[in-house]
Amino acid sequence: MRAMSTRTRWIAALGLVIVAAAILPVALRSPRLTLLNAALRIDYGWVAGTAALGAAILLAAASATAPRRWAQALLVLCAVAAGGLGGSRLRYRLEIQPDGLDSRELTGSTLVPWGEVTHVDRGTRGETQIRVDTASFEGDQRAALERALARRIIESTKAAAQ
Repeated sequence: MRAMSTRTRWIAALGLVIVAAAILPVALRSPRLTLLNAALRIDYGWVAGTAALGAAILLAAASATAPRRWAQALLVLCAVAAGGLGGSRLRYRLEIQPDGLDSRELTGSTLVPWGEVTHVDRGTRGETQIRVDTASFEGDQRAALERALARRIIESTKAAAQ
């Protein structure tokens, strides 16, 4: 069996990187917003997560194909980053439920009952927090989230006052 030439290995690695770069924008899309009967859910869906994991696999294959160690190391780092992105996209979910705000991320999950919500701020620190990064949200998604939060907070303060 004849070994691949250095040029052929570079071309193969570059082809894999190009395919990974073509898949990766699917993982970077905005999250989807689902309105349920009494809840609102924000997640990325399985397509975004598997696209990032697919890109990670392609980048790992490119690193195995690359002829130079520096290129292999760079591609492994990119593969690990894409794999982390894929895992976080698959795990992420934020639900505004009747009983509280439920957040699930790669590092764990948090449920804050509406009675314990004291305020909603941008960037301040409180007792129990759920951080919601809305940078990738579209305008209507951000507005729907704010309306659902406001409605639940108003309902919980009215119930606590009675």
